[in-house]
Amino acid sequence: MAIYHIFLQMSNETSSSHVYRLYFGLYTKYSPFVSAAEPFATQYVSLNTTIPIPTVLDVCKDSGGIFFLMTKVPGQFFSADGVTLHSMTDEQVFVFSEILCGWFAQLRALPPPSDGRVSGFMGTSFHYARVDLFGHIDPFDSMDAFHEQFFYTLPSTSDAAMQSLATQT
Repeated sequence: MAIYHIFLQMSNETSSSHVYRLYFGLYTKYSPFVSAAEPFATQYVSLNTTIPIPTVLDVCKDSGGIFFLMTKVPGQFFSADGVTLHSMTDEQVFVFSEILCGWFAQLRALPPPSDGRVSGFMGTSFHYARVDLFGHIDPFDSMDAFHEQFFYTLPSTSDAAMQSLATQT
């Protein structure tokens, strides 16, 4: 693990949270917020879709969190040539949209867990920002159990005026 910490000290930040650019076309993701299942989910998507996904090379854990080493995704950065979504021609936006739609379709086609639970990869806890912006929540036994939860609701002890305001549509 010591060598990975040396890599981190010599790394460059990227626009992605907790992802660092290393030498030799390698990247790492390191954070206490990274799930242990994330590198395995990354590998699963890589093996079951044609979406360009980094290859996971190693996974470690220390007191600072999960560290996983991965390759660079082939291609160039979206804005490498100064092109942004706002500066694209209609044809470029169409092609870009079609590519993203294809990737989302592939992700949606991946089979859900056969046990009917709502969970992270391999039955683990998962991140759901409507419940906990930075943490993970435990799996639910079913889709119905998930939808029975009252996320972002006011407790019954809240001020009556606030309760009234919250129930207005």
